[in-house]
Amino acid sequence: MISGTGFRCPNHGATFKGSGAWTGGERTNGLFECTVSSNTTAGTITISS
Repeated sequence: MISGTGFRCPNHGATFKGSGAWTGGERTNGLFECTVSSNTTAGTITISS
């Protein structure tokens, strides 16, 4: 869930900066970035880390 300039997990309340760094809530690791691409002709989405 987007919250201000970052994100908040609705399941455990952890908050993260827009960069993915943990900022509060239940202690977790920072988020990592995935590359996402879509093919509208095939109707597919590909996610890779």
